[in-house]
Amino acid sequence: MGRITRSSKMEAQMKNDQLIAKRLIEQVLTNWVNPELEKRKSENKLNLDFRLKAAQVIFSVGGAPLVRVNSEVKVIVKAKFNRPIKKGEAVLNKDIEDIRSFHLIDEEKDFGHITIVRLVKGWFVGFSFIYDVSKSKELYDIAIEFMKSAYSDLQEKRHRPFIESALIAAENLAKARIYLLPDKEIRKAKTHGLVQGKVNRYAQTNSIIKLDQRDVFNELIKLRDKARYDPKFSLEHSKAEKIFNALKGLSKEVFIYLVRFGELSNKTISFN
Repeated sequence: MGRITRSSKMEAQMKNDQLIAKRLIEQVLTNWVNPELEKRKSENKLNLDFRLKAAQVIFSVGGAPLVRVNSEVKVIVKAKFNRPIKKGEAVLNKDIEDIRSFHLIDEEKDFGHITIVRLVKGWFVGFSFIYDVSKSKELYDIAIEFMKSAYSDLQEKRHRPFIESALIAAENLAKARIYLLPDKEIRKAKTHGLVQGKVNRYAQTNSIIKLDQRDVFNELIKLRDKARYDPKFSLEHSKAEKIFNALKGLSKEVFIYLVRFGELSNKTISFN
C-alpha cells in the first residue's frame, strides 16, 4: 500500500477546496446573478457590451438578497501581487497573483455576503454568513460586566449573587453567539424561556452551543429562584467553578468571532 504524504494530502485538500469554490460560484450565478442580469436586461438597464467581472450578493436577516455587479461591488480585498505596488498606485487585474480574503466595508459588516471576482486566472470567491457582529459585541460587553461580578462573588464564595450574575452573563453570551446567525426569533427574545429554547436547539449539534454550556445554562435557570428565595439554598464551590468555566468557554468562542470581524482587539480578558 502506498504511503500518503503530507504533500498529497495538501493537493487533495486544494482540489476539494477548488471544487467547492466552483460549485459555490455556479450557485451564485444561477440563483442570484443571472436572474438579476435578466431583469436589468428586460428593463433596458444593461449595456449591450456588458461583461460580468464581479458580483456580490448581500444577505440581511429578514430582508431580500441584494445583488450587485461590477463597479457596484463594495468589498475590501486582501491580495498577493506579482509585482511591488506603491501606496496610492492603481492596481490592475493582471497585477494580482492571488486573492487571500474578502471583507465587507465597515458600514455593511453586519450583513452576510458572497462575493465573486474574475481575474486573469479565473474566478475567486469569498463569503461570510456571520451577521450582526456589532449587536453581538454589545451583548458580549454586557456579559463580560456580569462575568466580572460573578467572578468576584465566586472568589468570595458568595454563591447566591454568583448565580444571578452568572445567569445574566450566560443569557447575553448565548444571544451574542446566536445573533451571528440569521435567526429572527432571538432578536425578539424578551424571556428566559425563549433564550433557553434556542440554547437547547443549537446545542443539538454540539457546535454553535456546546453541550456543557447548554447544561450550565439550564442549571442556572433552575438555581436562580432557589438562590434568590430559598433559605436552605447551598451550592458546592466546585460546581460554581464548573459553571464559571463553561461561561469562559462560551465567551472565548464569541470573542474569536468578534476579533475576526474587527470588533475587538486580540487581547483576552483574564479571570485569574
